[in-house]
Order: sequence, then structure tokens, then C-alpha cells
Amino acid sequence: MSRSTTLLLGLLSVVIFTDAGRAVELRVSGNVLYLSGPIRDGDQFKFRDFIVDKNIQFINLKSGGGRLIPAGEIGRQIRNKKISTVVDATNNLCGSACTVLFASGVNRYYLNAQNIKDYLGSTKKGKGLAYHHASGWGRDGKRGQLESGTAQLINWYYEFGTPKASDLAVKAGWKNFYYISADTALALGIATSVSKPK
Repeated sequence: MSRSTTLLLGLLSVVIFTDAGRAVELRVSGNVLYLSGPIRDGDQFKFRDFIVDKNIQFINLKSGGGRLIPAGEIGRQIRNKKISTVVDATNNLCGSACTVLFASGVNRYYLNAQNIKDYLGSTKKGKGLAYHHASGWGRDGKRGQLESGTAQLINWYYEFGTPKASDLAVKAGWKNFYYISADTALALGIATSVSKPK
């Protein structure tokens, strides 16, 4: 077995071990779909199958992020079904790839974010909308900032009509988040409202 094959298998076993039991969770209450947890490969199909026979008008997001391609594909489904997205900053974080889901909403509600200031902070403690560079495994076997991933993230923002989110994606390295206020979300066209939908 080659050194690169051994390294790849080692990395895969670490990912499988650390993510065991963690997957995106979907549940419905009335016309609201609640999405929480990390976004993984294949979740776009799980999402598609889950919503097929449901009348969903809003999707409430709570996720620290995950894989970009499934996030973008879920985003396309959200946009095609004309679903509005909601992030309630009282208790929820929507960071990294989750911001792609938020961007895809036909209407985008950023609630209870009036006390959030624009700031650079930890990926573990904040709430609200949070942006950063994409990360991944380099050829050297180390995890770090991944420019191609950041480019894909920015492509999704443009596709969903929130191009100014691109500026936010580069305000933090891959180990931190750049959290945004309600005023910033509105000014940049990322959120369409900071008031509860009627």
C-alpha cells in the first residue's frame, strides 16, 4: 500500500469516527421545516425525499455548516420550491455552508439579531449568520484554507442573488467566523427582512 493511500485511509477513518452519529436532521411543524446539524454528502437526496409530499413555506436553519456541494443542491431545491429561509439568532447559528442555504430562500428572515454586532469570533460560541473561508484537506495531508472551496461558496452566493455575501466569506480564515448584524444583513441584501413573517 502506498504512503498516499495509507494517509487517505487514515484521514477517512478519522472523519468517519468523528462524525459518527452526526447527520442533518429534518422535522416539520405545520408549514415550517426545521433543519439542524452538519450538512454531509448525500443530504441533498435526503432533503429531496423528505420534502416531496409536504407543503413547506419556511425553513428554519440551525447548522454550523458542512459540505458545499450538497448545501448548494439543497439550496437549489429551496429556491425551486419557493421556500423562505429563517435564521433566529436567539438560539441558532447558521455558519459556513449553512449561509448558502439561507441565501437560497425566496425571502430571507434574519430574526432577533438586533444585539449582534459585526465581529470576528470563534466557530463554537456565536449565534446568527456567520461566514468564513472554506476549508479542506491539502495535498500535504493537513487541513487548511481551501481557495477552490471558497470560490464554490462565492459561486453559490451569486447564483442565489446575494453576491455581497462574497465579501463576508473572506473576512475570516477557516478557523473563525465573521458574524453579521441585522443591519449588515439588510444593507448587503443578504436578508430581506428582520421582522417575523406574517
